[in-house]
Amino acid sequence: MYSNSLNKNQTISIKIDSIYSPYYAVCKYNPDKKDRGSCAPFFIYGTITMSMKLLIKRIDKSLPIPSYQTKGAVAFDLYARIDTIIKPWTPTIVPTNIIVKVPEGYFLMLASRSSTPLKKHVIVANGIGVIDEDYHGDKDEIGVQLLNFSQEDVRIKKGDRIAQALLVSIAKVQDFEEVDSISCKSRGGFGSTKGHS
Repeated sequence: MYSNSLNKNQTISIKIDSIYSPYYAVCKYNPDKKDRGSCAPFFIYGTITMSMKLLIKRIDKSLPIPSYQTKGAVAFDLYARIDTIIKPWTPTIVPTNIIVKVPEGYFLMLASRSSTPLKKHVIVANGIGVIDEDYHGDKDEIGVQLLNFSQEDVRIKKGDRIAQALLVSIAKVQDFEEVDSISCKSRGGFGSTKGHS
């Protein structure tokens, strides 16, 4: 895979097996290194990208399967399955028509779309939504909790794009080790940086 004819700092693609799935990383080739048989002596040079299949079930087949709207998008849009009236300052769950089997080692994050607060005056009520990897029974339809921050009722129509979702890799704590003290100096909580950026 490696060749003495490669120039110093030339970039090459190297296949790496991760814990969850194989992916490709772009590494920097350094001919000064003696060991060229593994990726260990190389440095990550570019963005690591992963692709995978996502098992999904639609409840209403007339609504589209979620998709990325652009090539560079990191999240896919979620559609309202039914018409819903959201009253002012009343968190309301809107069903999104899909059940998703989140891959092991990930969670599905639900977030507001950038244009929805401006156009409809609604946001994801709890900041973000978290869909666990074991939430995928046949009745576990994903619902988005929306908050209307205007003074009037907001009507969500069937098929409206109401939020976006993205897969996020996670690291789990294997053991919580309790100690009597972590640090002898406390910063003081909120505002502890005293206005310094």
